[in-house]
Amino acid sequence: MDYANAPVLWAAEFILKIKYLIYWTCLNLGLPGGATIPSAPITLISAGGHEQDARQRKLEEAKGVAEVETGGEAVAARWVSLGGTYSSDGLGGIEVLVHMPRSSHGWRCIIDSNNMKLRRKETIHNPASKVR
Repeated sequence: MDYANAPVLWAAEFILKIKYLIYWTCLNLGLPGGATIPSAPITLISAGGHEQDARQRKLEEAKGVAEVETGGEAVAARWVSLGGTYSSDGLGGIEVLVHMPRSSHGWRCIIDSNNMKLRRKETIHNPASKVR
């Protein structure tokens, strides 16, 4: 079980119980619309930003790995396919472009998103440096 999402799951379960209670109260009192209580709060809570945050953290971690492996400056990172899928659940990878100062070439590193290890390193034309 993923305990990082436990508060979100608990809140969603709580809202479902409240919805159920309101539905039966409306039904028993004969009020219309008991079954039409909106589920937008549940959707908003369960959607959260946890997965997106985790994917962004993985990109930043991959940039760090590429910088250590090449000694350059990571300028860009994006998800790429390893084995036919773009997901970060085991078969996905991260492509990192690395700028090498005082050099005519840079690196394209492919980092495995499962174990954050360098999978492939290719020489490319030096990408533009980040402006700070």
